[in-house]
Amino acid sequence: MSTAVFTTLQSSGGTVPTETIRRTIPRAEINFNQVGTTSIRGSFNVSSVTDIGVGTTDVNLTNALSNANYVATSAGGSDNVSNNCYVVAGNQAAGIKSTTTCRVALVNAAGSAADTVEPTVAFAEV
Repeated sequence: MSTAVFTTLQSSGGTVPTETIRRTIPRAEINFNQVGTTSIRGSFNVSSVTDIGVGTTDVNLTNALSNANYVATSAGGSDNVSNNCYVVAGNQAAGIKSTTTCRVALVNAAGSAADTVEPTVAFAEV
């Protein structure tokens, strides 16, 4: 196996430090279903999900992130009732945020915990 190592990449528009590129690539991504049996629709670097209760799921990573200071960007999906749900992902107030697990809490427009049909989360290191 060969390894290519770069400190910068150059294009006709100039150079881009490889650290900038590394930081813009998500380290993990998931699209899952919380309604009924919690299940993964598609993912990258996610080993499993754990249903904690209504609107709360732990996302378990296959490979640990370098530290717990990552960004978890998310979208809520629909709860089949109000059709508007919001995600709190990786917030200490939501519970767990470590290098291997991130708790995802979802609420509907009324502010109540709600299982949703298509929450998504992407994890990026900072």
